[in-house]
Amino acid sequence: STKNLEAFGNVHIKDADSIDIYAQHLIYEGTTKLAHFNNQVRLTDGNGTLYTNILDYDLNSKVGTYSEGGRIENDQTTLTSQKGYYYADVKDIYFIGAVRMSDPEMSLATDSLLYNTGNKVSTFIAPTTIKNGNSIIQTKEGFYDLQQRKAKFGGRTRLQDSTSVLTANDFAFDDATGLGEAKGNVRYVDTAQNVVLYSNRIFFNKIAKNFL
Repeated sequence: STKNLEAFGNVHIKDADSIDIYAQHLIYEGTTKLAHFNNQVRLTDGNGTLYTNILDYDLNSKVGTYSEGGRIENDQTTLTSQKGYYYADVKDIYFIGAVRMSDPEMSLATDSLLYNTGNKVSTFIAPTTIKNGNSIIQTKEGFYDLQQRKAKFGGRTRLQDSTSVLTANDFAFDDATGLGEAKGNVRYVDTAQNVVLYSNRIFFNKIAKNFL
């Protein structure tokens, strides 16, 4: 026998302890344990929910794949992309193509992004533009912890607000306190006062707008 199964209407598969997948249509290949979902697909892992129209899910590796657009909703955070790979064991999602994130604290645009629905950490692996309050951050690598509101950036990052531009090899800051540090060929431009400052290391407070 082929061990294949086709199901229609309000399909539900439960995998492991926290993975639930819903759809209107399923083709399941029993020999390979590959499940092909389509039409109103929804995958939940206890933390976030993935919405897409077509999803391939491997019950062996516990990896879900979509390539025709998808959306993740995790508390107040929403992420969209053209393609995505969901790794159920670790709750990691690898977003590819026209990636967008919106959150009450920030929004971002990039081509590739790693995101974990458990700890809400975004890891940047490609040129990324982040809007955070009145600031615009341009970076190539690093991470942003949406729960702790802490971030670290590398790869020559640029931080711009209404009155200044700060560029450095490495950044670290805490949005909750406003405290941050920039180091490595730091260039600070005060556009309001027309002042340029060079340093190897700067400590700053984004809320109080001062630095050392």
